Amino acid sequence: MHTSSPGSSPPRPAARLALAGTGFARAFAELMIFGYLPIQLHRAGEERLAVLALIVAIPALVRFVSAGAWGALSSRTGRLKPYLLAGAVGYLGVLLLLPWVPSAAGSVALVGVGSLLFSALGPLAKSYVSFAGRGGLGRDLAGWLQAESLGWLAGGLAISLAGRSPDAFVILLGLAAGLVAVEVVLISVGLPEVCPAAPAGPARRELSLASLVRRPPVWVPLVSFALLTVASEGTFTLYGIYLTGPLGGGESLYGASITVATVLGILAYRAVGRLSHQIRPEVLLPAGAVTYAAVYLLMAGWKDPVALACLFSLPVYAFTRVGATWLLARDTSESERSAGMGLLDGGEAVAMALGSLAAGAAADRFGFAAVFAGFAAGALATALLSAWFNRTRRQPAAADPEPAAQGGAPGGRARRRRVAPPPPRRGSPAR
Repeated sequence: MHTSSPGSSPPRPAARLALAGTGFARAFAELMIFGYLPIQLHRAGEERLAVLALIVAIPALVRFVSAGAWGALSSRTGRLKPYLLAGAVGYLGVLLLLPWVPSAAGSVALVGVGSLLFSALGPLAKSYVSFAGRGGLGRDLAGWLQAESLGWLAGGLAISLAGRSPDAFVILLGLAAGLVAVEVVLISVGLPEVCPAAPAGPARRELSLASLVRRPPVWVPLVSFALLTVASEGTFTLYGIYLTGPLGGGESLYGASITVATVLGILAYRAVGRLSHQIRPEVLLPAGAVTYAAVYLLMAGWKDPVALACLFSLPVYAFTRVGATWLLARDTSESERSAGMGLLDGGEAVAMALGSLAAGAAADRFGFAAVFAGFAAGALATALLSAWFNRTRRQPAAADPEPAAQGGAPGGRARRRRVAPPPPRRGSPAR
């Protein structure tokens, strides 16, 4: 088995392809499981919306717990590759078994059990990317998130092309399973094991998720991103109903805005990657939160469907997601990195579930405009939290453009070390 230490050398082409594939194949598979499966079950006669909602809600709760557990296990053992394989195999098993499950309840149970495994893939892939050493932490993480967005886009196009064919669901599940199977092979043969420093002695026993989240460099990005995710997912839940219902916008406008939002998100990840040596992650979360506050206020008061579609398409979520991921990767040590990424992924999952459920209930009681105004207040509070933390945190040395790109010091403070100026970058990030 090939091993390498974090940041020892740039990954080979096969390793870069395997890393990008963890984002692309994962997103494609999740769209089939969480996006297309409920539609198919509804067409097959399952009228209980509460049952269909469980396909998303139960895995979100499982991921909230298990993603952090996988991350903590990886941090304690100093291993990543076995858990990446476990996550990919979890997706593969669910995709292969779903066509043979006869009921909605069985599908919910299968996806819930499978999420125990596949919740490892996303956070540990981002942790691996942070150790890969291509020359820029922000650029590498933005590239991985870009590959994930490309997977969502490809999955949406595949569903559109498949149409309402009676065999479409089985074909798309087979296509997703094929992509994940290729990814299993790429991880197995093309991805060397990295060896982040595992804690030893008392530090090994003391490493826990509870102790990790007590540190401001960890809990502030986690809380900030979770609050913004609640608002973003709640907006996504209400957007189609509000646009095509009270505002009278057509379904074509809805579909076009979803496509534009996805493409702009991909371009936003690319822009962050290209500018990662000119910007710092501290600015992305508060800037994104302030932008969200303005967008939600406009959504609350502007009753034009085209204006709503344009506001929805702005790729603000991409910038906040890069910012939170980049901060956690930079401000955790090598031995804590995977645990931090697990907490981020699990927090995002449960925030999405809570945002969807809360938005629907609040809109029924208070109306759409009141919900968007509430989201604006939450985004503004998030901006203030991030700004407060940026003012109180200890500033890293000016000579180090990315202080903890290969692992921050324990306790969340960036290691002070002088480095040579980064070499000129060529090409664009592979996501």
